Amino acid sequence: MPNGTYFLYAAAPRGCEGRAFADAEEVSQFLITEQSVCCVPWDDAGAFLRFSVTYLAPDEAAEDALMAETVERLGRLRLKF
Repeated sequence: MPNGTYFLYAAAPRGCEGRAFADAEEVSQFLITEQSVCCVPWDDAGAFLRFSVTYLAPDEAAEDALMAETVERLGRLRLKF
C-alpha cells in the first residue's frame, strides 16, 4: 500500500504553444487527452488545478522515475501562466 500522497494546487495555465484555455476545466481535458495527466479543475475560486500523486512503486528510485516522467510530460507542453 502507498505510504502517502502528494497534492499540488496550481493556477491553471492560460495556454500553451498555439492554444488558449478558457478555464481550468478546458485545461484538465487537454492534459488528460494529450498527456494522460489527470487533474481536478477548480473554477469556483479562480482557475486552479489540483494534482494528486500516489505511487505504488517498489522503492524510492522507482517513485522518483515516475515523478520525473510526469514532470517531463508537463514540461514539453510549454504551458503559459
